[in-house]
Amino acid sequence: MVTHLLDTNVVIDLFRGSQLIANRMDRLGELRCAISEITLIELRVGAEKSLRPAYHHALIEEFLPKVVVLPISEVILLFAKEKIRLQRAGTPLHDFDLLIGTAGIVRNLVVVTNNTAHFSRISGIQLEDWTQQDS
Repeated sequence: MVTHLLDTNVVIDLFRGSQLIANRMDRLGELRCAISEITLIELRVGAEKSLRPAYHHALIEEFLPKVVVLPISEVILLFAKEKIRLQRAGTPLHDFDLLIGTAGIVRNLVVVTNNTAHFSRISGIQLEDWTQQDS
């Protein structure tokens, strides 16, 4: 059963060798972590933009069997409501971040990010930062 949704920055940290993130994923167990289709898009764009696209696409391919990729279609209504709420409050978020955050809310998942201050503006979100040592 999926319990955690990884933000793009966490996956990138994992690709860069973060043992803290790798250890947390290992402790959770197989297929307890997911990514949004949005994260997959961001990873693919980053790979294409890099100086070594084939290498980065290979990292992504190696990673994908370890997570569940969640579609975004069922988060559209909450995304729209949160986008307008945040705009009216004067604290808008980038659409991709808001889509990832609302995907976590709709599925009752903990969103794992190293940018908790940014994501905490989303109403009802559960957050963890795996880039910090466990307490």
